Amino acid sequence: MPNSSYYLMYDLVALIFIQFLKHLPATYM
Repeated sequence: MPNSSYYLMYDLVALIFIQFLKHLPATYM
């Protein structure tokens, strides 16, 4: 099913994006 692959890719990108935001300084945000 292509939906599962799209979901996994979106989940991976979301995790990386969240980690990126966590590593940003509060003043930059």
